[in-house]
Amino acid sequence: MSSDSTIAGRWEYGQALSDEERLAVEAERTSFNLRRGRLVIAPLLVVMIILQGVFAWAVVPVDPAARLWRDNAIVLTNLLIACFALSQAMFRFRPALAARAVDALIPCAALWGALSSANIQRTRPAVDLFLVANLSMVLVFRPRLRSLIATQALATAVLCAGIIGLQSNRVVARTELVVVFTVSFAVLIVGRSNLALLAREVMARLVIDRQRAQLEAQSVELAALNQSLGERVQAQVGLIVERSKELAQLNAELRERVDQGARDLTALLRRVTGGGDPGGLAIGSVLNDRFELESVLGVSGMSVVYRARDRLTDEPVAVKVISPKSAHELGAMRRFLREARASVRVEHPAIVAARHIDLADGQLFAVFPFVEGTSLDRVLKRQGPLSLLRAVRIGRLIADALAATHAAGVVHRDIKPGNVMITPDESAIRLLDFGISKLHEPESPDYADTGEGVILGTDQDISDLATEEVVKNQLLLTAKRRPRVSERPWFVHV
Repeated sequence: MSSDSTIAGRWEYGQALSDEERLAVEAERTSFNLRRGRLVIAPLLVVMIILQGVFAWAVVPVDPAARLWRDNAIVLTNLLIACFALSQAMFRFRPALAARAVDALIPCAALWGALSSANIQRTRPAVDLFLVANLSMVLVFRPRLRSLIATQALATAVLCAGIIGLQSNRVVARTELVVVFTVSFAVLIVGRSNLALLAREVMARLVIDRQRAQLEAQSVELAALNQSLGERVQAQVGLIVERSKELAQLNAELRERVDQGARDLTALLRRVTGGGDPGGLAIGSVLNDRFELESVLGVSGMSVVYRARDRLTDEPVAVKVISPKSAHELGAMRRFLREARASVRVEHPAIVAARHIDLADGQLFAVFPFVEGTSLDRVLKRQGPLSLLRAVRIGRLIADALAATHAAGVVHRDIKPGNVMITPDESAIRLLDFGISKLHEPESPDYADTGEGVILGTDQDISDLATEEVVKNQLLLTAKRRPRVSERPWFVHV
């Protein structure tokens, strides 16, 4: 936008306008004048024709000055009628030229008012026709400011010349001149105010149109973005489903490999009859350059459990190593491997599955995920009898875990508080020690370890079928009282 157009816009419309905005204001001004012209030109034409008839049929004055005024008034009225008729014809037959006709009609009406007021000075002092013609045109139409200034200057000059030349009373002439200049100044103020109001209305509409266009563009952009986002989400869902299938397949392969490794080690240990005494493992030892032992978590008759760190993943793990006194017993090794096989077979949050089984310097070990928690046996010793609601909740978690093991064809056979770990918030449990579990397989070697007359496990906790009695006797009763012999269920595999 140039500085000249900015100054012109501020002078004419009261605010700086760009070229586009000036064109919009001019188009609105033209449309406004056309609408008003269709409404008022035809009635004004009828009024002027009636006025002309009054002049024509009136009695001719005797006074020469009045007769001259009448004759001039008829001529001026005919000229204005011709202007109105031409404008009306343009509206009807040449609509494209109607806007120019309206712009030309405004100065014609102003000059008619000035000439008529000057003509009437022959008979009496009056400038009412000048006032009515100019104010009516500027109130009804919206002329350009430059055209309005030129029109007012010409009409004012004509009327002032008429007043000075035809008005003999100098006092009346001065009064009329003051009125004429006041009317001209008022017409200019009204005309510019109307243009400024028109410009503000157009600018407000332009702002609304621009905002509407921006909102429509943003809505289209948002719709496209939403569609793109939906497609991306759908693609991500498809990718997640595909990855989950791959992970499920890898998990199944991993479980199969662990299970097969346990089987292979079992078959290998069947051929092993003995070896050197491996002894215990020192804290800080690293098994197979991967699992670094950090501390001892627990010791049982068959194994030792260490807290270790997996150097490959930098995660804490639990490493279960067969104890030195059981390293030469083939049955103990079988039970050790059976625990790993049973844990990977059951898919349940309460079952801690073995991740890795291997030999390190003649030492058989299994790696499990490290789980925070406390054994139920320790909870009972420290807290005593549990409340009914708490006992039922823990018992239900145990029953749910056993149902999963049975569904996978595994019987734990050593359910007791020492083999039940409870998480810190008691929202879940973990079943531990599947060493004497039974796997229902066509060629299961479990009978070799639990043959006829062989009893393994704790007397009151040896069978999964005794879980309900365990919960009743050790959760609901006091920790100090042990169940009577008649309450102790025995399980003997024969």
